[in-house]
Amino acid sequence: MFPRIKQSLSAGLAALLLLSLLLLAAEALLRYFADPFSVITARTARQFQPILTVSDRYHHDLPAGRTFRNTGADGRQISLRTNLLGCRGPAFSKDTSPQDYRILVLGDETVFGGHVQEEATLPARIAQLMRGMTTLSLEVINGGVPGYCPLLSRLKFQHTLQVLKPQLVILHVDMSDLADEEAFRSFLETSAGVESCQHPAALLNAETQTGVLQQSALLNQILTGLRHDGAGVLSIRGESCGLYRYHWITDEKSDFRIQTGHLLESISRLNEQVRSSGGHLLVSTCPVIWQLHDCGRYRELNELCQVRARTPITSTRPFDTLAEYCEVSNIHFVSCLDDFRQRADSEDCFDEQLPFLSEQGLMLYARSIAEYLSSNPPARWPE
Repeated sequence: MFPRIKQSLSAGLAALLLLSLLLLAAEALLRYFADPFSVITARTARQFQPILTVSDRYHHDLPAGRTFRNTGADGRQISLRTNLLGCRGPAFSKDTSPQDYRILVLGDETVFGGHVQEEATLPARIAQLMRGMTTLSLEVINGGVPGYCPLLSRLKFQHTLQVLKPQLVILHVDMSDLADEEAFRSFLETSAGVESCQHPAALLNAETQTGVLQQSALLNQILTGLRHDGAGVLSIRGESCGLYRYHWITDEKSDFRIQTGHLLESISRLNEQVRSSGGHLLVSTCPVIWQLHDCGRYRELNELCQVRARTPITSTRPFDTLAEYCEVSNIHFVSCLDDFRQRADSEDCFDEQLPFLSEQGLMLYARSIAEYLSSNPPARWPE
């Protein structure tokens, strides 16, 4: 009997040793041939993963007080710097005077603008356009984080950015936010009356995060595969796990009442927080390329974003839903859909490889917001 047990243990140890060697070999090969990267969140582009960090309060964030380098769509090197609150751009002034007017812009990649230089981002363009419209000393802070949605923007404002006491908060709502809200809401929890959206990796200690999540090519290869194929392998509907980020914009008569309710709830609660801190909220949105153009020639972009509908997508449901809700809730709202439609060169307003606005698109979007604020000065808005 004992010889059999000994033989079984020896076989088991040999199998374990062989498996370990195979895993080490796979890790070595992937490190040599592949380009390993840490997937902090699947809700944003691969190029932004290295500049993100996990958060135990709002899932992921930008490291504070850091400088990064990124490559733009045209191959240019982009400089990315963050201040002490994790906002892209220079340090902010803690003390303000009655002549100072502070605007905080919240949102995802459209606001963050990691593919353009700092002076070409949406907040920077808004500042440039509005400085000629007011005698106040204007400060526009870039609070955008890649992969964010209204839920995460609300949590970051609540936990961190509220100390800025902005007179105006502009929340960019992206056409992908309905799916992003659904994906991140599964991490939402309340403890002692405080809401947080904890990244799963935040449960690990810093050494484990650095050693495993950011250095293991094999683990990142597995995570990347699960990101793309996990829903199908587990027989989960793609819509239910937020896989199809732009399904909301299609002409299909799908029922998104629950998801829409969650999105609008996040906007409503952010509005309450902004008002309680003495400011006003402006909700803004812009179209994505599939809503304006036939994207048959952008096959890689369509596949990347899981857009398989016939384009251009003519439904205005997202814009109408936001406009109606903001009107009922006395929240100011601006959509630049018509401004994009009226541009003969509107196709140049979009990046052809990633679902981003180009520099021209960001300028057009900023102009729409600036013109709205010029015609509707927040000083006249009811308290």
